[in-house]
Amino acid sequence: VVTQTQKSEGSQKFFNGIRNYPNVSLIPRTGSRKQMLRVLEEHKFLGLASDQNAGKRGINIPFFDIPASIPKGAALFHLKTGMPIIVGFCILSRHLKYTLRLREMNLSSIPNEKEDAIIAINTQYSKMLEKTVRKYPEQYFWFHRKWNKSTYKN
Repeated sequence: VVTQTQKSEGSQKFFNGIRNYPNVSLIPRTGSRKQMLRVLEEHKFLGLASDQNAGKRGINIPFFDIPASIPKGAALFHLKTGMPIIVGFCILSRHLKYTLRLREMNLSSIPNEKEDAIIAINTQYSKMLEKTVRKYPEQYFWFHRKWNKSTYKN
């Protein structure tokens, strides 16, 4: 799982504690891309949080009809390795039990040109996320700004 290093030592310990499972390795986001690629080459799962605001390094894709900067990482790893992209959501049931819903993205008709492919992959991901948030809005909580700063001024 690729993780963001927290500014607060307490927050870092908290998040690492809840991510600490057998057979799960934590890779700092600032870590080596080679390390992330090695995970995929070993046919293991690489977990990325793609609902983060990626700032200038991301690609602007509509989310609820407002451009949001989405990380390119999952798309780039797919284009480099051909590995599938599986999107997952934890949904809390009325019985207070979580269900992990996984769905493989349909990448069979993405464009051949790299930038167009990145846009197509991230657009599909954004639509999947938006559909899930619309269905379970009370279960989606952002710890950070999703959209660019200028969006919040209006």
